[in-house]
Amino acid sequence: MHEHDAPAHAILAVLGGFQLRRAVLGILLSTNGPLALAEIVDTLRRAGYTTNPLLAKPPHGIIANLLDYQEGRGRVIRTMRGEYAVVGETFSQSTRWRYRNWQRLTR
Repeated sequence: MHEHDAPAHAILAVLGGFQLRRAVLGILLSTNGPLALAEIVDTLRRAGYTTNPLLAKPPHGIIANLLDYQEGRGRVIRTMRGEYAVVGETFSQSTRWRYRNWQRLTR
């Protein structure tokens, strides 16, 4: 377990809206290629976060909707079903920094 990994019995903090977008895009920016939805959800859980458990959709569905919207905005591409990657240089340097450092800015 890494220093920043949440223990299996830990209570997860809820992310939504802008903070969730920042986290998801930050996770995608920190990789060199596409990530599956399951990998994004797992990364969020290891960091101690989840989506709103009171919503009808599970975390995978909420994040899929978020990424579908970002695809429409030209920020990400869907490389295959349930797998996304960031589009080239769609973010300014300062935005990239904020997204990559989402955990620092969330707490």
